[in-house]
Amino acid sequence: MDDVPDQIATLTVFWGKVTVMKLQYEVALTYLGNTNNNEAAFRMLISSDRQLPEFLITLFLSSSGVKVQSV
Repeated sequence: MDDVPDQIATLTVFWGKVTVMKLQYEVALTYLGNTNNNEAAFRMLISSDRQLPEFLITLFLSSSGVKVQSV
C-alpha cells in the first residue's frame, strides 16, 4: 500500500470566487493487478478531516477520468 501525502482540497462556487469548504485529506492506494481489459486496478481509501457525501467524492473522481465503483 502506498500513501499519497496529505493534501488540502478547496470547494468553491461561482467560478472560484466563493469558498464553500476546505478539507484536509489523504489517499491510500493498493495495487490489485490488471483487469481483463488490461487496465490497472487499485483499491483507494480516502480519509479526510470532515465527513463528505459519497456522491460528492464520486463527482470529483469521475470528472477527473477515474472510474468509480463502490464496494
